[in-house]
Amino acid sequence: MVKGIIEVKSSFSISQLNDEFIKKIDTIISLFNEIDHNEFFSGLFVFGRANMVIDESNIENFKNPLKRLCNKINHIAWGKDNLIKFWQDKNVFSVYKLNNLGYSYFISNLIVTISKYVPDQIWIRFPIREGKNKFKIGDINCNEIRSI
Repeated sequence: MVKGIIEVKSSFSISQLNDEFIKKIDTIISLFNEIDHNEFFSGLFVFGRANMVIDESNIENFKNPLKRLCNKINHIAWGKDNLIKFWQDKNVFSVYKLNNLGYSYFISNLIVTISKYVPDQIWIRFPIREGKNKFKIGDINCNEIRSI
């Protein structure tokens, strides 16, 4: 049983979240007919560029491209600093700037999603004791999508 997929990219840019990429993701996900998105990890792991941080100054550039990934990808590591997580129940992507912990949180979310095991010492996997919400820079609401 497949519990997840991860698309790994180096030197990936926001402009590459285009029709070709979306079709590729749709094709891969269609191989798994009966996906429960709450139990299936679908990730995009982007590395390789030092200047790829998402913050308050450029989050608007990511809104429309990310909306195209709603219900397709549920976790994105966008460089070493950013985690983007899709919340199925809210139909929203939340964007976090986690200063060198983007990859760590991506992998921790992968482990928790596919294993359904949450240890008593959750901070071992998620080292920001007060939680990542303090570092949220914005939400991208998938309900605001116009047909593309």
